[in-house]
Formats: sequence, C-alpha cells, structure tokens
Amino acid sequence: MTYVGIDQHRKFSVFAVMDKKGNLISQKKIDNRKEDKIREFLAPLKQPINAVLEAGRSWYWLVNLLRKEGVKVTMANPLKVRVIAEAKIKTDTIDAKILAHLLRSNLVPEAFIPNQYQIETKELLRYRVTLVRMQTALKNKIHAILAKHNIHPPMSDLFGRQGRRFLESLTLRPRYRQILDEYLALLDILKEKILTVNNQIRAQVLQDKEASLLTTIPGIGYFSALTIVSEIGKISRFKTSKKLCAYAGLVPSTRQSADKVYHGKLTKQGSPYLRWVLTEAAQKAVVKDPGLRAFYLRILKRRGKPKAKIAVARKILTICFRLLTDKRPYRIQRGTDILPGH
Repeated sequence: MTYVGIDQHRKFSVFAVMDKKGNLISQKKIDNRKEDKIREFLAPLKQPINAVLEAGRSWYWLVNLLRKEGVKVTMANPLKVRVIAEAKIKTDTIDAKILAHLLRSNLVPEAFIPNQYQIETKELLRYRVTLVRMQTALKNKIHAILAKHNIHPPMSDLFGRQGRRFLESLTLRPRYRQILDEYLALLDILKEKILTVNNQIRAQVLQDKEASLLTTIPGIGYFSALTIVSEIGKISRFKTSKKLCAYAGLVPSTRQSADKVYHGKLTKQGSPYLRWVLTEAAQKAVVKDPGLRAFYLRILKRRGKPKAKIAVARKILTICFRLLTDKRPYRIQRGTDILPGH
C-alpha cells in the first residue's frame, strides 16, 4: 500500500509519498499545467495507491486525473483536518507529508466528493446565481442614474412594462441616456439567459425524482429543490436529520465547561448555498403552510425574527430528510405538527 499526500495550490501541487510504515519515499513539487508530469510521478509507485488532498476550489481536475490513473482518492475536510493535525502532530502547517501521514494512520476526516452529475448540476445552479447577481447590479446602476437626476418613478416596479416605457421616455443628457440604454440592453440579454437556464433547471427537476419530491414542500421551487439535492448528495450519507442539519451549518455551536453546555451562533460550516436556499424557502413557507407558520410564530415570540427564520429553515431541512428517506411527498399541515406524507 502506498499513501500519497497532496498539497494542492493553484499553480502547483506538492506530492509526498509514504509507505505503510510511515517512511517518506519521495516528495516532489509539480506544475499543475504539466499533467503528464503528474502521471509520470505516479506511474512507478507501488500499487494500490491511496491519495488524499484537501477540499478546495479547484480539486475537480486533479481528482479526475488521479482516478483515471487507478488511484483511490480521499477528500479531506480542511477545517477538521487542521484540528487533528494540530492535536496529533503539533504543527500549524498542513502540508503534503502531514496529509500522507494522516491517511496512513486512518485519521483523515473525509469530505464528500460529488459525482459528475452533481458537479455539473452545481455549476448550472451557480451560473444562474451569477446571472441574477449581475442583473441586480445593473438594476442598482439604473436606480443610481435616476437618483443623480432626482427622478422618482411613479410605479413600484421600475423594470416591469410600465417601468420600462418610463425609462425609455426619460430625457437625459446624451452621455447618461447612452449609458441607460446600454444598461437596458444588457438587462434584456441577461433576462433571456436567465429564462433559458430556468427552463434547463425545471426540465432537470422533472427528471430528478428526489428534487421533484422536494418541490412538494411550500416555499421550495425548482431552483431550491435542485440546489438542496445537489448539495446534499445521497441522503443515506446522513443517519439522522440532526446530522444533516449540522452538515448544513444550521445548528448552533456548543461549548462545554464542567457540567454546563453553552450554545453560540450558527456554525455556518458546509455549503453556504444550501443555507441560503433554505433560509429563502423559510420566508415563503411560513406564508403558505399553516403548520410551519404556527411553528415560526412560536419561535418568533420567544427568540425574535432572525432565530425564528433559521429555526424554520432547519425544520424544512428536517422535512427534506424525511421526504428523501421515505420517498414520499409532503402534505401541508393544518395544525402545529409538521410531518411529511401523513
């Protein structure tokens, strides 16, 4: 058995190879642009080869390359691996040698590696987020132009049909008129792009049984459902709904002193996209679902609006766990008990 720790950077990666006794066999820094050099480095290593690298922004290509070379890949959780390394090896630096040692010692806290379908789904969803943010930025620029001219639109929706006619009829100095027209043209392009990607997401959800189940929950649309499914991966990875909520960073941090336990702010570990869509869904769900609204109002009275919203988001994720586990749709509850499929 050969263990390879990989300290991956944007332009290069450092590979450290250990045998099962912990002896460092070799170590090499390789330019990421030279993928053939990585293959040459791996070729003479004794099979089977286990490799580990920390989860980061650009791991996709390297994991795919390693797997094609017959290497078993483990993804390390960056936050947890640092805590273990500091406790076991007494160092603040996480490098390739330490990763190899942790892998050999079976001490690597694993991070989830999504499959190709999940990766491409995430890319599609993030692309939509980017387009919407660009659209919002352009709208803010248009509002800024009006503010500079002390213009107050008579309609609430500046970018609806009436608002568009209003913007096109404004008499401005030539330079501002040019900029406004070009912003409007860019908005038209973005609107078309967003419509196209929305249709792609809708079509994918209709083909995805798990995502379709989640759309039965009030407040969860096609985009939210597909985001939740792609960020969670296989629901069987989680033994309980509490573990799923912890994975999403929707549980409070805890600190224990003697016989007392103190709860702090949310851990906010895991996917920020997952937390975001759940909190957005929570705002809509409390309007549409009487049971969730009753739950929200109880928390609101005792703990305030922000914590009540997070509590509903956590409840929705708990419902998602039940739906995906039991493979049943959600039924709106008229009372205070919120149970799927009953």
